[in-house]
Amino acid sequence: MLKHFLVVFLLVIAMGVQIVEAADSGIVIVQSVSTPVHEKIVSGINSVLKENPVIVRVDAVRSIPKPKLFIAIGIDALMAVRDLGVPVVFSMVTNPRGMGINGKEITGVDIFIGVEQQLDQLRAILPKAKRIGIVYAPSSTGYIVGLAREAAKKRGIALVSRAVRSADEAIVALDGMTDVDVFWIMPDTTLITQEVVKHLLLLSLERKIPIYALSEKYVKNGALLALGINPTLLGRQTGEMANRILSGEKASSIPIEPVKEGDLYINTTVAKRFKLEISPDVLDRAFLYRAGE
Repeated sequence: MLKHFLVVFLLVIAMGVQIVEAADSGIVIVQSVSTPVHEKIVSGINSVLKENPVIVRVDAVRSIPKPKLFIAIGIDALMAVRDLGVPVVFSMVTNPRGMGINGKEITGVDIFIGVEQQLDQLRAILPKAKRIGIVYAPSSTGYIVGLAREAAKKRGIALVSRAVRSADEAIVALDGMTDVDVFWIMPDTTLITQEVVKHLLLLSLERKIPIYALSEKYVKNGALLALGINPTLLGRQTGEMANRILSGEKASSIPIEPVKEGDLYINTTVAKRFKLEISPDVLDRAFLYRAGE
C-alpha cells in the first residue's frame, strides 16, 4: 500500500512540474509518444524556434494554462488541441484536411513531400517513364492525387489512377495495371497494409515494373526508390511556420504545406535487375541499398 502511494505521489509531482513549466512558456509542444523520429522533429523545431517551448504529453494538455501557441506532433496531439481556442501548428499528420480543422486557427505540414519535387526525382531516375500507376482512397489521399495529376500533366506524364475503398480492392486494381511504367505508393494508411505491399513487390518482380515508395524501409524490401521524409528538416519547417505566427500572422492565413525536402533512397540491386541506368550525380546524392544490406 505504501509502495503504491509513493508511486502515485511521484507521478503527481512529475505531472505538477510539467504543468508549472508549461505555465511559464508561451509555446507548448504536444506529443503522444517519444520516439527517435519525434526527438529529431523536436530538435529541428528547437533549432529555429524564436522562443523556448515546453514539451507535454497529450494527456496533460487540459491540465495546463492556455499558451499562445501549440505545436502538435502527430494525429493524437492535433486532436487534443484542435478545439482549445489556441493557434496550432501541426506536424506528422496524415490527411489533416479531414480532421475538422477548417475555419480554425490551425496550420501545419502535411506528411507528404511536394508532388512536384517527387515527380522531378522520378524523372531524374526514370526519364522514360510516361505512365504512373496509383491506387488510392479518395477520402485519404484524393487531394494528393489531384495535385499529382496536375503536376504530372505539366511534365508530359500520365497518371493511371484507381480509386478504391479497401486493401482488397487495391490488390485487384493493381493486378489490372498492366500498362504502367512505374507504381507510385501514396501515403494512404487505408490501403498500405502488409498484404498490399507484399503483393505490389511481387508484381514489381514479375512484371519488371519499378516501385516509387514512401520511405527507406520499402527500398530495403525491394522498391526501386523512395523520397523519404527527413525528420530534422521536417521539424525545421514546422518551427519556421510557428515563427510566422509568433511574428503576428494568423494561422488560418498560412496554407498547409507539404514537406519541402526529403532524402533520396535507391536500391541498386533492383536497378541492376531491371537493367536501369542511373546517372552518377543522382547516385552521389542518394542513400544506396543492395540486396542483403
